[in-house]
Amino acid sequence: MDPTEEQVAELEALEAIFATDFRIVQEQSSKEDARFEIDLVDDVTESVRFRLIVTHTKNYPQEPPGLVVHTLEGMSTSRRKELQSHLEYVAKGHAEDHMPSAFSLCEAAKEWVTAHVVGHTEDEDNGHESDSKFETLDATQEDKVEFISSKAMGTPVTVESFMAWREKFLEELEKVKSVRQIQKETNTKLTGREFFESKTLVVTAESESFWENEASLYDEADI
Repeated sequence: MDPTEEQVAELEALEAIFATDFRIVQEQSSKEDARFEIDLVDDVTESVRFRLIVTHTKNYPQEPPGLVVHTLEGMSTSRRKELQSHLEYVAKGHAEDHMPSAFSLCEAAKEWVTAHVVGHTEDEDNGHESDSKFETLDATQEDKVEFISSKAMGTPVTVESFMAWREKFLEELEKVKSVRQIQKETNTKLTGREFFESKTLVVTAESESFWENEASLYDEADI
């Protein structure tokens, strides 16, 4: 796959994995690179919440993506900058192997936060009483409550399950590649139901209506 196809496939796989925590901020075009954001939370206390904003460069994944870390709750400016530097280092390593890095960056970010932010205070980090304020995005308190409530409904991914999540990501990526290859060979666009069936999703009686809705939404959009 060329870089553009690799980028599109990664976006589709990330959307399948992170669901509503994943959002495309800017669609890819001839003039603009694709930009997306993923909301993350530490796996231990769920008290540190942050947003990873990723921009696909022209030759990604053969070169690192653009990265920005925003704090939503519980992380100081200095820690945020340290985290961003760490992720930039991780991204360079993936670029050397020409591997998509967004999913691994999310897992690396949560591991780093667990090790360096969760359970640590500014007093411990600086050796004196701190009056530094935690960064937050410009959002209303109501928005923050809604965000916390929605996260509480999910099941957090632990550090120990990293390999399982990585395997899931690679599986989703391969499914997307397979579907796109079929479309290229047949020069046709699969219907929503054909697309989701081709991804070998397990549809139970309880979830059938959900996937029917997903298929309907898919029919209304281009991939």
